[in-house]
Amino acid sequence: MSAVGSPKQPLHPTNLKTTPGQPGFLNMTTQTKPEKPYPTFPLTAHPVGQWSKKIRQKVHYFGSWADPETALAKYVYQRDDLQAGRKPKPYPPPTTPEGQETTPGGEVSSDAGPAIHDLVNRFLSVKKQAVETGELAQRSFAMYERSGKAFSAYFGRGRQLANMDSEDFEKYRNHLSKGRSLVSLTNELRAVRIMFNFGWAHLIEPEHKVAATPMKLKSWLKMPSKKAIRIEQAKKPARMLEADELRKVIAAAGVPLKAMILLGLNCGFGNNDVASLPETAVNLKSGWVDFPRPKTGIPRRCPLWPETIAAVQAALAKRPKAKDEAAEGKLFVTKYGAMFVRSVNEGTQVDAIALEFGKLLRKLDLKRKGLNFYCLRSVLETIGGDGGDQACVDALMGHVAKADDMAAVYRKRLNDSRRLAVVELVRVWLWPEGSEAAWLAAEQLKKEQAVPVVVKFKPTSKLTHASKL
Repeated sequence: MSAVGSPKQPLHPTNLKTTPGQPGFLNMTTQTKPEKPYPTFPLTAHPVGQWSKKIRQKVHYFGSWADPETALAKYVYQRDDLQAGRKPKPYPPPTTPEGQETTPGGEVSSDAGPAIHDLVNRFLSVKKQAVETGELAQRSFAMYERSGKAFSAYFGRGRQLANMDSEDFEKYRNHLSKGRSLVSLTNELRAVRIMFNFGWAHLIEPEHKVAATPMKLKSWLKMPSKKAIRIEQAKKPARMLEADELRKVIAAAGVPLKAMILLGLNCGFGNNDVASLPETAVNLKSGWVDFPRPKTGIPRRCPLWPETIAAVQAALAKRPKAKDEAAEGKLFVTKYGAMFVRSVNEGTQVDAIALEFGKLLRKLDLKRKGLNFYCLRSVLETIGGDGGDQACVDALMGHVAKADDMAAVYRKRLNDSRRLAVVELVRVWLWPEGSEAAWLAAEQLKKEQAVPVVVKFKPTSKLTHASKL
């Protein structure tokens, strides 16, 4: 039963105890609200007979009028949690008669167990080593670092893991969901779960009594369902530029952006693929590029269009000298001598390709939400897939085969003629006139005659390459 005069039971003259000086109760016939012990005392005397403080639009109670020192100590102990909207730590903390701190279960412990900063720092330290050994991409580390910092900022870096329960993680999940897509939310939740899985393997011991086990986190940080993600994505416009739009983009792109765009369409290269592409992987004489996908490590071999070869040659002719060690030998180098996609300031990702492509789309009034350089991969997957050779498209894209794809397990190679057929299909879709030059000539003729010119479809000749199939 709630004590009379407590925040849980309304104050009423008929249920007030009249014992003078009894903590937590108010004798309305003999007591009046006390003054603060000193002017800067942070708590206020509430009519229910308790010292209180309004935090985040809610009144919290910390102890009776008769004991302001204990009320102040409780307020200081719980203040950070309340201001952050978290469930406050119980006060007073459990102790043994000798004054030793104990775990929530009451056992004597040499310490209170790991705190959030212990988990985050240890996790990021190991992941940083994985980056240095080439086992983890810098981009993935930057994502883990961002998630770890956000987790620490929300709960407080000193928060003990043993003092976190389902309510804390459910509130954090709700916090993450605001202003994010379901795909983004899934990535953030996965990062936290990976961090705690690491903690249980390397840091957390059973005696620490941490409730957030990997199994419980699956429920507390539940991922959005695949159905919900599909419904959300179906409501968004298609993240792909059509042929007429792409022709305008290619014609307006400068050096070296034009070569990057054509590699994205021709070979399905993404931002990081283009930025990390070494010059030695591109054979302009034979017209082929051999470059494993950095994200998956899957080997890729792709024939180059004549337009792509010409654009790469133009980019090489104007390529600045590399100044950073990481940019040495790369096909594309910024005017500052650095890689186009790189990490700065302890993990902050700089993607100059995305920035320049976004500027170009806005200049041509083609910018739409979700439309970016990486969407060029969708062209090779979508248009190239129309030819019916999905196995070849997957190989060009650098996809990892599913575990139950037995055909991929037994398939040991693909004939180059299949690769040529897929990329040529995309080229014909992009330039029905037969080539970029033919399209430009037709566009120029339209301007000169100021009348529409119908260009009949001419099947393009097969790509010629120095290496015979």
